[in-house]
Amino acid sequence: MTVSVMVTTKSRATDLKRTCRILRQLKPSPLELLITADGCTDGTEQFVKSEFPNAKLIVNNQPIGSVASRDRMMREARGDLVLALDDDSYSEQSDCIARIVPFFEQRPKLAVLHFPQRSDEYPKTLAQTNFGSEHLTRSFANSGAVLRRSTYLQLPGFESRFFHMYEEPDYALQCVAAGYDVLYSPIVTIRHHYSGQARDEIRIHHRHARNESKAPACFMGRL
Repeated sequence: MTVSVMVTTKSRATDLKRTCRILRQLKPSPLELLITADGCTDGTEQFVKSEFPNAKLIVNNQPIGSVASRDRMMREARGDLVLALDDDSYSEQSDCIARIVPFFEQRPKLAVLHFPQRSDEYPKTLAQTNFGSEHLTRSFANSGAVLRRSTYLQLPGFESRFFHMYEEPDYALQCVAAGYDVLYSPIVTIRHHYSGQARDEIRIHHRHARNESKAPACFMGRL
């Protein structure tokens, strides 16, 4: 099975540089790297073109949101699996692809595989070593998850009306309702720097509350 990597970013070129340089060290390498620059104004497009000319770069001159950006990349990716990351997150294991693929080969009903994160948002996780056992879940974070693309294309996918955040529990519900699994596993750990740059916490809080209240209606409207 082949693995694509997708990253959406908005004016956080410094964080993206760190993530992309670590992705370059993955062994085996992913089939492709897809990056969406969603309304960037800080030279992100030029950086990707100069340092990662082989990456598939999608440029949104006007921002359409991380959710719609990820949906487009999921549909345009060529890999059987797609590793979703934020511009400030990456796997701590350089052999993560070799660890991930067998999960999907052995579990035909596995739609999403996601991992624990060491995040600056939760400082205690930075030194954490025990992230619990593998188990089925009903949500995940796109800052560190792998999606089976064929399953994604069978389902409605990420709801672009959310714009940013909350597409993950909505999509997880789609998967579970269709008989697919969403699995948490500590086989890989994600380092999430959780950048404060270009992040309005109050706006994020308001958007999350709006999306949470609308999620059931959005989901039910597609059944």
